Amino acid sequence: MIGGRMKPRTRGSVKITRKSLRSVSKVIAYMLKEYKAACFCVVVGIVVSALATLSMSLFMKSLVDNHILPLTTQAEPAYGSLAATLLKLAAVLAVGIFFCWAYNRIMVSISQGTMKRIRVSLFERMESLPIKYFDTHAHGDIMSVYTNDVDT
Repeated sequence: MIGGRMKPRTRGSVKITRKSLRSVSKVIAYMLKEYKAACFCVVVGIVVSALATLSMSLFMKSLVDNHILPLTTQAEPAYGSLAATLLKLAAVLAVGIFFCWAYNRIMVSISQGTMKRIRVSLFERMESLPIKYFDTHAHGDIMSVYTNDVDT
């Protein structure tokens, strides 16, 4: 702490302050208000996708030790168990790919829907402003709020 204030932490070139953390938490709360079930599905999708990727990494040792090395010692190797194991791996990876695709699609819907809700709320708020506000601010500045500032 510096002079009673929290020292901003840096992560790369981004400063993490209380204000930025508060802003992020507000956006997340705003998003969760409408998309709780979808966010839960995204978390489940991320976990399943990560587990599928992890199982592939862990499977390689088992594949070599239990299937490939024994085949090298046999005079006439039988590839049936190796093929069955590779099919199981392909199924696990297909499930992981599907969940990865699904949670990415859901996140696109969540993010675009949240952006739309923010813009609609902003537009409704701007409709209640007096005409003087629009006379004293440039059209480009007002439109910048709707596009660049909301995206940021």
